[in-house]
Amino acid sequence: SSDTGYGGGISNGGDLQITSSTIAHNSATGGSGAFGGGIYGSSRTDSSIIALNSASTGPDFTGGELQSTGYNIIGNNADAVINSQPTDQIGTPAAPIDPLLGPLADNGGPTLTHALQSGSPAINRGDPAGPPRDQRGYSRLGVPDVGAFEFGGSAPQGDFNGDGFTDYLLFNSASRATAVWYLNNNTYIGGGYAPSLPAGWRVVDVADFNRDAHPDYALFNPSTRRTAIWYLNNRVYLRGAYGPTLPSGWQLMAVGDFNGDGKPDYVLYNASTRQTAIWYLNNNVYVSGAYGPTIASGYVLSGVADFNGDGNLDYLLYNAITRQTAIWYLNNNVYVSAAYGRTIASGYVLSGVADFNVDGHPDYLLYNSTARWTAIWYLNNNVYVSAAYGPTLPPGWSLVAP
Repeated sequence: SSDTGYGGGISNGGDLQITSSTIAHNSATGGSGAFGGGIYGSSRTDSSIIALNSASTGPDFTGGELQSTGYNIIGNNADAVINSQPTDQIGTPAAPIDPLLGPLADNGGPTLTHALQSGSPAINRGDPAGPPRDQRGYSRLGVPDVGAFEFGGSAPQGDFNGDGFTDYLLFNSASRATAVWYLNNNTYIGGGYAPSLPAGWRVVDVADFNRDAHPDYALFNPSTRRTAIWYLNNRVYLRGAYGPTLPSGWQLMAVGDFNGDGKPDYVLYNASTRQTAIWYLNNNVYVSGAYGPTIASGYVLSGVADFNGDGNLDYLLYNAITRQTAIWYLNNNVYVSAAYGRTIASGYVLSGVADFNVDGHPDYLLYNSTARWTAIWYLNNNVYVSAAYGPTLPPGWSLVAP
C-alpha cells in the first residue's frame, strides 16, 4: 500500500502488537518528507517480516521503538530504533536483507499473501511458540517460518467451521445424508447435517480445491470411475464440478498436495498391481500424473499426512490382519524410507489421520464399529505419545473423514 507522509503500511499512535505477519512492498511518500515505509510508530513485534518497504526516512520502520520479542526479519534498519534479540535478522542500508517474497497473490486462504520463495531466510527461523497455523490457515511445519506464510504448509483438510481444529465428517448409508461434527481436539462441540450424496457416489476425502479456505468433498463413483468436487462453505453446498475420470482398474484413495503448489492432488490405487499414482490437479482439472510407490502386500493406504515435518506428504499404511501400521516417507511421489507405527488396539481399525491437537504432528483416528467409539492416538512422527476417546457415533452412521 502507499500513504502520504507517515506509515506506508501501518501508522500507529497507540499500542501495537505484531505477530507472525509480513509487512512488505509498502511506501510512504510526500513532498515535505515521508516516514516509515513499513511502520510508523512503536510496536512489539514477534516472528514477523518487515522488509522491502520504501520511504525517505525509515524505509521499513521509524517513529518510535520496535520492541522485538525475537525471530523477526527487518530488511533495512535505517532511521530505526530497534530493541533486538539474538534470533532477529536485521539488515542495514549497506546490506539489506531480502526475504525472497513472491508477489501479493492468492496462495490459498481468505486473504492475499506474499509466498516465501525457496531459499528465503525466513524458512525455519520463526518462533517455535508461535501460532500453529499461518495467515491462510495452513499448518506450520516443524520449526515455523517467519512471517504470515508457511513454506510448504498444508491446508487443514477437515476444518469445516474455520476454528483451527479438524472435524468429523459422517455418512449415513441408509439416507445417504452426510453430517459434520465440530470438534475441539477430541471433544464434540456441535454439528449439523451436510449435503446428501446421490446414489452411486461416495466421499473419499475432503480438501480445499478452490482455495477459499473451506474444505470441499472429493467424490468418486466406482461404477463409472468418475470423480467430482462438491464445493462447500462450512456445511453448505455451493456448487459441483466433475473431476477427471479414472482409468480402468484404478480407484480414488486420498487427496493431498504432493508437489507443494498449494493445490490438492488425487492419490490413485490399483488393487491388482498394488501400484499407486499421483494425479496433479488445478482445482478439478487434471494437469499431469506420476506413479507412486507400490504398496506392500497385506497393507492398505489409510491416509496421507506429513509425519516427519519435511513439507512432503507421506503414506499411512495399515494391515488389517496384524493391525500393524507403517509410514512411508515420500518426496513428492518418490519413496524415501519407512518406519513402523504403533499397532492398532484390538477391536479398532485405523480410520484416518489428522492433526487433532494442533501440535504440528499428524495423529491416528481409530474407530470401533461394534461400540461406535472413536479414539485419537497422538503421535510425534511415528511414535505414540498418548490417547483420548473421541465422540461416539450414533447408530447408522460411519466415519468418512478425516
